[in-house]
Amino acid sequence: MGILMVHHLMQQISKIPVIQWCLPVKPAIFMLVYATFTPFSHSVTAQSQGISDYASCTELAAKAPSIATQAAADWRDNGGGFAARHCLALAIRGSGQYRVAASRLESLARDMAADGQPEQAAEIIAQAALIWTEANEPVLAVNLLNDALTWSPEKPSLLVDRAHAHIARNQMDLALKDLDEAIIQGTEDADAFALRALIRRQAGDTDEAYADIARALTLEPGQPNALLERARIRIQVQDLAGARRDLAVVLQHHADDPAAETARQILQQLEAE
Repeated sequence: MGILMVHHLMQQISKIPVIQWCLPVKPAIFMLVYATFTPFSHSVTAQSQGISDYASCTELAAKAPSIATQAAADWRDNGGGFAARHCLALAIRGSGQYRVAASRLESLARDMAADGQPEQAAEIIAQAALIWTEANEPVLAVNLLNDALTWSPEKPSLLVDRAHAHIARNQMDLALKDLDEAIIQGTEDADAFALRALIRRQAGDTDEAYADIARALTLEPGQPNALLERARIRIQVQDLAGARRDLAVVLQHHADDPAAETARQILQQLEAE
């Protein structure tokens, strides 16, 4: 493939929105926050729909959010406290009501902070921020994460979350600053390195981007977004076979991840040339 064709191919691939792959790198929103809610899980139970504690509520929220919404609301109304409110917000998010869910999580986080639980509140508000970004409201996400960092200033995961929101706003310099700081603080989140690789590649720093990709894949072998970035770089250097291998791994092992859709689009561009 000639240089002009590679340039054209990269132009086409660059049209695939970054947000399509960078946002959902985080673990599923339905991750249980045991450290935060275990103290509340067994104090009050909700018997409707088979819910007996926080774990069963969030499991139902992941599988049947519409049913969980009513069950969690009943639990909340019967003294379920913070745990029930968190489960209710997750169920609402699962039903596709992103803005309502994010607002509820924000309210919950502020109440938890006022209750003397700032670090746990920071975790919850980070979830709200991710959902605001899903709802195409990255400015609101950044504002929330600014608050979260005042509650828990030495938590690198919050910096990585804020970098996601900055990227959604196309503010790559701010995203890079947050990622650099998270890495200085010692994060071992492969996501941070994959995101920094994206920014460095776009800035033309291919060698540094490749180093970040290698670090991401050491921390998390098969990390889908690191593989996507490596595929893009391999296309730039005309290693199309290597790029196809990386994209195939994403499709085979991360079929339910939004990264798979991006991998499919890149493969389609490769086949079209």
